[in-house]
Amino acid sequence: MKWHDIFRSDWFLKFISLAFAILLWFLVGGEEMVQVTISVPLEITNVPGELVIANDVPPALAVKVYGPRSLINTVTKQRISKVIDLKGSHAGRLTIDITPSRLSLPAGVTAMKVEPASVTIVLDRRLTRVVPVKAILTGEVENDYELDRVAVDPEQVQISGPESEVAGIRELETYPIELGRATRSFTREIGLNLLGLHITVDGDAIVRVHVEVRPLEGTMRFQHVKVVSDHKTGKLTWWPAEITVILEGPKPLLKKITSRDIVVKIPRDLKLGKQWLAPDVTVPPGLIVKKTIPETVRITFSRTQEEPLKK
Repeated sequence: MKWHDIFRSDWFLKFISLAFAILLWFLVGGEEMVQVTISVPLEITNVPGELVIANDVPPALAVKVYGPRSLINTVTKQRISKVIDLKGSHAGRLTIDITPSRLSLPAGVTAMKVEPASVTIVLDRRLTRVVPVKAILTGEVENDYELDRVAVDPEQVQISGPESEVAGIRELETYPIELGRATRSFTREIGLNLLGLHITVDGDAIVRVHVEVRPLEGTMRFQHVKVVSDHKTGKLTWWPAEITVILEGPKPLLKKITSRDIVVKIPRDLKLGKQWLAPDVTVPPGLIVKKTIPETVRITFSRTQEEPLKK
């Protein structure tokens, strides 16, 4: 018998295996044997491009293992995973049995139990479509304010996923945006609520939502506003001495002012004698005069002395 035939013989291979087992026994035979449960990630590969997984698949397996403590510690530090290859699969439901013997563990470590013992994978045809995005707002703006406009950027997104799910989606909503008694316009970046479905968004699943808030318009009546004059010459009398001014504008601004912020003056250009004229009313910026009560003031204007004659 030649030497290379000896290495190829069955009894030689059995001898090598026995020697390795004896060596392993000497190395770990004196160690404490333990039984623990480890987490083994589940990896799914080679999903056909026209298909997509349409159900929740557990991310990891709970595997109860038994062996020497040193080997168990090594196993927990290694990245051991269970790979499910879906190459050549078709649409439908697949059930893969996962038995302890199908796990690749180091020699000396035995898999006792695997949970779950089987994994179900539902494959569905992939559907892609474009749907609008809707901003979801919660809460309220501050009193005397209102929502003017809500704009979403982008207004539409492209989604992809199982045909059974994507076909029924008419729009995608954002996660709720709290208004928080807002008094100003603001912009938020917010994620899209995928509703726990097995869909993906082409690009970033984050949108920008611009919320425009504006004050409500209203009117307010200010009574007992004094009528004044800055005329330097002549004798001037008027009636009434006080009037009511009705202003129109943003409610928050109206509530901040008082009668003292309104200036009512006798007009500059006057004729001699008695006349009825509308007073000049000056109000804070942002407000307009809707009406005065009365609308005109009775004014009497006369000179106190004759002007000297020119020679």
